[in-house]
Amino acid sequence: MKVKILMLTYNRPSYTRITLGALLDSLPDYASVTVWDNASDKEMRDVLDEFQDHPRLEEVHLSEENLKLRDPTNWFWEKTKDLSLIHI
Repeated sequence: MKVKILMLTYNRPSYTRITLGALLDSLPDYASVTVWDNASDKEMRDVLDEFQDHPRLEEVHLSEENLKLRDPTNWFWEKTKDLSLIHI
């Protein structure tokens, strides 16, 4: 079984440092996180860089514009469509 999680971020560096750190550190080996950043500033992107080497971080996608929720979610579903998914 694989678990893939999408986390959307936008200009909340302090919150992201805490929540992404806690999320990554609490995941089992079969789970990973993809982060979609909605055109945040440099401070936010620096926070994301702090996690680049974490083994549970699969990818950080840096969007050039704030696409809010729908586009990133659709992108993630398309990227993971070949996986067996369980909807909860």
